Amino acid sequence: MKVLNINTIVFILFLSRASLEVVAQKEIDSSFYVTKSLLLSSKKVVYQNKVIYDAFKEIKKLKKRDPDTYYYIDYVPLSLIDNILSFEKNNMEQPRYSYMTAHSFVQTINLKTQEPYSLLLLVEEASLLRALKNDPYINTLKNIDLQKLKKCKSFNKALGILNKRLYKNNHFTPYSYAILNYIPHKNKVLVRLIRTVSSNMSFTKYLQLGLKVTPSKLFKEKIKRNKPFFLYTYKTGRLVAQSFYKK
Repeated sequence: MKVLNINTIVFILFLSRASLEVVAQKEIDSSFYVTKSLLLSSKKVVYQNKVIYDAFKEIKKLKKRDPDTYYYIDYVPLSLIDNILSFEKNNMEQPRYSYMTAHSFVQTINLKTQEPYSLLLLVEEASLLRALKNDPYINTLKNIDLQKLKKCKSFNKALGILNKRLYKNNHFTPYSYAILNYIPHKNKVLVRLIRTVSSNMSFTKYLQLGLKVTPSKLFKEKIKRNKPFFLYTYKTGRLVAQSFYKK
């Protein structure tokens, strides 16, 4: 096996860095969804004339702190129900002459308040809890107490059991989800409950649970207000590129 010397390694890092800088110079913003009140793109979201996030400004702040590091940030819209937006945020940084690091996460927020928005507000808790307890994938897991899970009377307590042996940044939460579809004639919402998976690789991996649940009255009101979009409408980002547990 041929071992690279330090000069060769430095040269490879230099080339990698240079290619990233070229990408950065050509980077443009692309709009996904535009209405009178909302502009949704990979770099910026503006809701009712208020900037919700701006990747260019975030990178500018990071560059002030460390001008020699290359930074990349983008946002991938996953689903939108009225003013409730689920998105994936991707972060990457490449220090000069060092290794690249990257991480991603999924979050759902209320665009009006810019605060995380719980899945429990959009679906009936009893239906969600029942779907979680009966999920075939969950019932194959050997590192959780299934008997305790069956006895849970709240969604948050059930998540506590699922998260017990996971690192904190790999937890299921009521704020990390996306809406896959809504079936009005069956009165059902298809939800993807999403968490990150521990990995030795540079890029984030996800686990998605597919849950069919009953919508809340609030969901039914919101779905009528604006034209919604659902997970996989915009086929971009790390989440939609990965296989997932469906049933």
